[in-house]
Amino acid sequence: MDVANQESIRQAALTVNEQFGRLDVLINNAGVYLDENKKLMAMDPSILDETMATNFLGVYHVIRNFIPIMEK
Repeated sequence: MDVANQESIRQAALTVNEQFGRLDVLINNAGVYLDENKKLMAMDPSILDETMATNFLGVYHVIRNFIPIMEK
């Protein structure tokens, strides 16, 4: 599952639901470190966008897609 790709997340959730019908535990253990120790104002804004998309929004979308399976 690519946590930076909403379709990949959706497909993973569908697969888990189809194969197992439930999910007991969800561990979000993915992240990137792309800024190479640059200061916020010195880094390319696209690097910050990609970092936030993976480290924050990726987690959000994983939770959003898998919580309904866990609620079963």
